Amino acid sequence: MQIRIEDEVEDVINKAQSGLGISDGDLSELTGVDRGIIRDLRKGKFNADAARAIAPHLRLAPSALVSLGQHDWQPEEIHLDGLYSDNTPFPLPGYEEMTVNAYLVVDPSTGEAAAFDTGASAKGLIKTLQGKAQKLSYIFLTHTHNDHIADLEELTSHLAPGGKVFVHPNEAIAGADTLSEGQGFNLSSLTVTAHETSGHSPGSTSYLIEGLERPVAIVGDAIFCASIGGVRGDYLRTLKLIREHILGLPGNTIICAGHGPLTTVENELNHNPFFAAQS
Repeated sequence: MQIRIEDEVEDVINKAQSGLGISDGDLSELTGVDRGIIRDLRKGKFNADAARAIAPHLRLAPSALVSLGQHDWQPEEIHLDGLYSDNTPFPLPGYEEMTVNAYLVVDPSTGEAAAFDTGASAKGLIKTLQGKAQKLSYIFLTHTHNDHIADLEELTSHLAPGGKVFVHPNEAIAGADTLSEGQGFNLSSLTVTAHETSGHSPGSTSYLIEGLERPVAIVGDAIFCASIGGVRGDYLRTLKLIREHILGLPGNTIICAGHGPLTTVENELNHNPFFAAQS
């Protein structure tokens, strides 16, 4: 079953306003849109005309923002031999429907595998590992927020002898080795390359996997289908890193986000309000 898009239009607007430091009053003065209408937009009362008017001032693509608000696009389901995802519930107060994704990449010819995060529970990953893979050589962490590493101890117990956990040094944790920008790893005939996409957290890291039928980018909470993760660091730098290290990849690259459905670079360049053409 296809996972729903994580963010609604109000989430996108709130993230852009927060990142740029633009208040409702500022936005009203810039656009002539009533402050109350802007406040309603941020609370989930969609108004296409208002969304289109404020989008350019938030550096968002108007058509993509309106499309998200009207729920008239959903990515097609994506299946790729060697790529497996697990979606687990991680309810939070006021957001009981929250779920989180973790991933397993397996070289189809040898069964050597790498896991990416754990989700709320690693049971699904472990079941897939036991059915599809011969050994788990690596666990790569996109970042260390609890929903992404909640079951790290259990998943680590399934590492093959000599297997390692890796994380960015800005989020170093016990039992994990640290990695550097551009560091590469061999997974039989596959390669895994780490790239910084910090902002959501100090050490947010995306991983490019090459050697399957299509390139794959496992991105944690850097970017979602039609949105981005919440940015706690330098907002504009975060957008720049996403453009360079994720959206600069070939259009057919599969993007595996920490929340929401699988998507592609091409999808996000066409449908993500933060990155689509300003039309």
